[in-house]
Amino acid sequence: MVNIGPDPVTMHTVRLRSGDPAVFAMDAPAAPVVPARGTGALRGHYAPGGSGHHRAEVEVLSNDPAADPLLVTVEGLTTDASGRLRVQVEPAGIRLGRATDVTVVTTDSGSGTRVAGTARVDNYDASGGHTPFQQPTNQPFRMTFHPEKEWDEETKRWIMGSRPEGTVTVPAYEQDAGMPIPFRFS
Repeated sequence: MVNIGPDPVTMHTVRLRSGDPAVFAMDAPAAPVVPARGTGALRGHYAPGGSGHHRAEVEVLSNDPAADPLLVTVEGLTTDASGRLRVQVEPAGIRLGRATDVTVVTTDSGSGTRVAGTARVDNYDASGGHTPFQQPTNQPFRMTFHPEKEWDEETKRWIMGSRPEGTVTVPAYEQDAGMPIPFRFS
C-alpha cells in the first residue's frame, strides 16, 4: 500500500472482514508504520482446500481519519489438479518422406499458464533454443518440423534428403504437473 499523505500512517489492525478464514489469513504488519509518501506491505496466506474462485475483503484499521477502515479486496482462483492441463496437438503426427514442412500447433485450453519447453527430435533441440517460455491459456504454440531432414551427430548438422527416426516430444506442462505430450514421426 502507498501512503500519499504528508504524515505517517500507523496500521493498528489487519483482519479479514469477509471471506473464508480457512482460505485466507492475514499476517500482522511487519512494519506497522507507513512513512509519509512511502510504501507498506500487507501480507497474508491463500490456502484453498479445493477448486473455485475465492474472494475476501481485508480491513485495515489505522490512524488515518480519511481511510479508517481501509478495505482491500483479495481474490484467488484454483482449479482441480485433474482438470488443469487440456492440450491439443494438431496434427498428432507427421508421415515421413514429405517434401514440405509441417507446422504443428499445440493449444492449451486449461485454466492456467503452462510452460512449454523446446521440441526435441532424437534428443536434438529442433527449435534452436534451450530456454523454456510461458504460454498463456488458449494461445497456440507453433513449431515447424522438417521431416525430410535428419540430425547427424558426427557433423552436428542436418542432412538433407534422409528420414529421421524416433520420437518428437513437445513438452507441454504446467509448472507443477510436468506432463509431456508425445508427438511422433511415423
